[in-house]
Amino acid sequence: MIPVIERIRQSLVCLHMARALETLDQILSRLEKGEISAIEAIDELLAEELSLREGRRIGVALRTARLMPIKNQSTLIRATAAVPSMRAVLIGDVPPDTDAGYKSELESLTDKLGVRQRVIFAGSQPRDGVREALWRASAAVNLSPVGLFDKAALESMAAGVPTIVSNPAFHP
Repeated sequence: MIPVIERIRQSLVCLHMARALETLDQILSRLEKGEISAIEAIDELLAEELSLREGRRIGVALRTARLMPIKNQSTLIRATAAVPSMRAVLIGDVPPDTDAGYKSELESLTDKLGVRQRVIFAGSQPRDGVREALWRASAAVNLSPVGLFDKAALESMAAGVPTIVSNPAFHP
């Protein structure tokens, strides 16, 4: 049987809770000395991690999808123009053997709305890159229409990122 402390370490690694993992030994030492209670130890671990995460989350809306009109990236660009403190990151590219005209339209839209500096076209990313982007995002945005069950929404929800969806299939 794996000791409790080792299970906690493994859980913190799996949850990408780096700051909590760094402070685990120090907090456990204080717990063993009777300086803090178990509840206070848990609270400190979570507080360390949440303060780190909140520092990273600086008004970034993330959209992970192929660049195609059905994915409605233009709506997110318009929303970025309406919210001056927001930035948008679009992960994904035009599918192979598809006209790249939609991407050009999106880039032109950012220029027209004056948000070119706040909209990042990140292109295709490896899984680690997507995870890192989710980690840094304030929210994930999924604007796929009814009938299109987009796994990107599930991935962002599973990562614990607040996820804004337009498809009622995802509503509770």
